[in-house]
Amino acid sequence: VESARLRANKEPVLTPLPYRADDKVIAMTSGIAHTVICSAGGSVLTFGSNMDGQLGRSGEPGLPGPVSALDGLAVVDVGAGRAHSVALTDQGEVWAWGSGKGGRLGTGCNQDEAEPVFADTLEGTTILQVQCGHDYSLVLCE
Repeated sequence: VESARLRANKEPVLTPLPYRADDKVIAMTSGIAHTVICSAGGSVLTFGSNMDGQLGRSGEPGLPGPVSALDGLAVVDVGAGRAHSVALTDQGEVWAWGSGKGGRLGTGCNQDEAEPVFADTLEGTTILQVQCGHDYSLVLCE
């Protein structure tokens, strides 16, 4: 996993990060100041700002780290908004964390969540894909 940043002259600079993914990256997305990565093995890594819990984990925010609350779930897609994140499992479950303002986590309330919570308002719906906008989440249903 490498991070790219632009210099003042707009040339990208690749900076190796101190994490070596064992699996191929199948999905990657960024909010304003955080990134969410999903591996082919179903694990989720996050790094960046964690002011609203959008990393879904504790620890060093600037370094990629696993979202351990999702361990045991096979995540196949991820989304990142301004201050929240979502994950879709191979069972069609949506898990969300970070800023809950405006109901963007799909839990039926406005509470912020520092770790992933099951979006139970979507239970019984077949979800195929997740995405996030600035302050909202989208799901593609069958």
